[in-house]
Amino acid sequence: MYKKMIILVFILLVLSATPILALEEVTIDAQASSVFMSYGSSIAKNGNYINCTAWSDLVDFYSQSISMSLQRYENGTWKTLKTWSASDYHMTLDVMGAYPLSPGLYRVKSTHKAGGETRTSYTGNYIID
Repeated sequence: MYKKMIILVFILLVLSATPILALEEVTIDAQASSVFMSYGSSIAKNGNYINCTAWSDLVDFYSQSISMSLQRYENGTWKTLKTWSASDYHMTLDVMGAYPLSPGLYRVKSTHKAGGETRTSYTGNYIID
């Protein structure tokens, strides 16, 4: 849990130091609730791949799951290209995935479930030229 918080703080510091580069390279959506200390999704370009990540940090031990989908905007709607998922009984959970790079408008949609709560997080729209 602390490792993720340190990584999130580092990413936020990088984003504040290089805002133009950050908008092109990574988008993060972090939120909280009564069960979730934090949860969110991120998307970034890495070489020839689009890297996707979803995470949740809970206030206590719960059975939890994350379903993360990479989506591309096509013909006026969001089309799911690939879905990854994970579940565990723990305070933290991560899902990571990679997808071959091609031009388009992308986002990550993640559904986080724990302690009777269901939350959805989205990254911002991400353009790949």
